[in-house]
Amino acid sequence: MRSAIEEWLAYCRRNNSPETVDRYQRILWQFCAHSGDKALTALTVAHVEQYIDTLLHRGHGHNTCNTHLAAVKSFWSWETRRHGTPNIAAAVPRLTPDDPVQRFLSEEEYARVLAICGPVAKDLVQLYGNTGLRRGEMLRLRWPHVAPDMRALRVPHGKGNKARTVPVNGVCRDILSRNRVDDTFSFLLRYGSPSGQDRLCGRLAGQAAIPPFGPHALRHYFATRMIRAGIPLKIVSKILGHSSVAITEKIYCHLMPVDLLGTTESLSM
Repeated sequence: MRSAIEEWLAYCRRNNSPETVDRYQRILWQFCAHSGDKALTALTVAHVEQYIDTLLHRGHGHNTCNTHLAAVKSFWSWETRRHGTPNIAAAVPRLTPDDPVQRFLSEEEYARVLAICGPVAKDLVQLYGNTGLRRGEMLRLRWPHVAPDMRALRVPHGKGNKARTVPVNGVCRDILSRNRVDDTFSFLLRYGSPSGQDRLCGRLAGQAAIPPFGPHALRHYFATRMIRAGIPLKIVSKILGHSSVAITEKIYCHLMPVDLLGTTESLSM
């Protein structure tokens, strides 16, 4: 089974971002170990169902289980197309998705975080807060991705391996210029791994006396500010790299109930 997984991962690398492929690899190796490294032909629907049940018993939510199931289904669909192996994963239904729990950093929390940051950490936080980059996109950021006039960043491998352009404001131009070290940046030399950035955010949350947050909360902060500034949702969606405006609407259009207060005052009857 492992050789088949390696072959599939090689195929995925041509069509998906490195972060996505890494996630697929972790999931498939975990599934393989859980199934006792059996041959593909020895596996059944029950093995897939038992794997998902194990995740549930370990406390994982439905969304996480569905992510694992999607990776297993994708692998088996490819294996069936290539070699005619029976698709044992096709019959396993997705779980009912959990309601999304999003951590939105407020304006006050963002200001408190910046107030206690050291210089390098502050630059990283502000770059997140002014571009809306995903963590993986930030970690892969290099100087050649910056446009010659420094008015935009090119994200060559976003989610789904889709490229996009992100506008750059004066705050970002200053940060990028000051932190350039050859083709990379000093904040990535200091915080250049997923765990390193997560630990930084955890430490900053503790020092600022606010609930824990991660880099994705800074992405939400950026998007929320854009929407409240009146930027059309279609443009916000494009900058964030969402596959559709519907995804942006689902995540952000509720914002906070207070945002709706007073919006009907202009109606007379």
